[in-house]
Amino acid sequence: MGWDYNDEPLSTVYSAYKQADHARLEKYFERRLIRTSPSRALVKIAALPWSRIYTLNIDDCLEQALKKSRTQSFDVFGRNDPLKESDAIFKTVQVIKLNGNAKRTQDGFIFSPEEYGQGSAQVPLWYGQLAQDYSNYTFVFIGSKLNEPLFQHVIAHMRSIQTRSPQLAYAITPNASPIEKIHLQSIHIEHIPGTLQDFSDWLSDELGGTIKPWDLAVGRRPELRNISKSHQLNSQQMRAFNSVIAVSPENLPRTQLTVKGGSIREFYKGYKPGWKDILDEVPAELSATKKLILNIGDKSVNGACVALIGPAGCGKTTSLMQAA
Repeated sequence: MGWDYNDEPLSTVYSAYKQADHARLEKYFERRLIRTSPSRALVKIAALPWSRIYTLNIDDCLEQALKKSRTQSFDVFGRNDPLKESDAIFKTVQVIKLNGNAKRTQDGFIFSPEEYGQGSAQVPLWYGQLAQDYSNYTFVFIGSKLNEPLFQHVIAHMRSIQTRSPQLAYAITPNASPIEKIHLQSIHIEHIPGTLQDFSDWLSDELGGTIKPWDLAVGRRPELRNISKSHQLNSQQMRAFNSVIAVSPENLPRTQLTVKGGSIREFYKGYKPGWKDILDEVPAELSATKKLILNIGDKSVNGACVALIGPAGCGKTTSLMQAA
């Protein structure tokens, strides 16, 4: 724009540019951020199967890397696009562009303070999904100091409504000050000094060659062995595989199937039963549990949803484990 630059933050520069010449800004994004060339490190990362990748970048570098790697097909979502179930068999990776997409300038971006404020007032759909995923999975943030007001807003809201702590996450940036590290620890994130290249090299060392999407899917959900590799899951089947925990002797947690000899079981001390307790029939099978098992096995109600309701601590989880 020919203006003097005095170390103003990106959000301020963007806001000024947008105000002065919106059309020229969009053309600038298109010229600089579309048809990019991904680094070899990014292509190596894209060659591994992923479920979802959230990005704060608006360029097409990640899509170009996924095209080059050819490990998975990919779907790109804007922050307000309809939500979609992740692919349980990892044929497709979902790329979620949280702050906008240079290829879809009509959707707008989140860079200026005003845009962050609008997003906080009405949280975009995929930002809400991000908060939910963040509480359930291990996240690795690469190249961002997480100085993102909207991200911090949705994560803080998620913490306020959940009683359990999120999984420990990791932030990989070249450096962080002692204060920045302590700040990250306060939101359950561990800082690791490094770059995208370092992360790519670490993945190669840890995993050795490539991992096929099907192997990852079966490792995560052994019951998938019962379907063909070429089978294409519909949306209902994906939701089932993502939501339902299949129980069988093969996929029970091994750590819960052993009890030290001569010790009093934790169950008798008031703790919830483990799978070993269930298999050894330690908790009594209540009449409600027997009724539940009969309902599940009743062919006349095949396909119906059986609801198990009751106050906290009455034994719903125990009944479900016994029935399973």
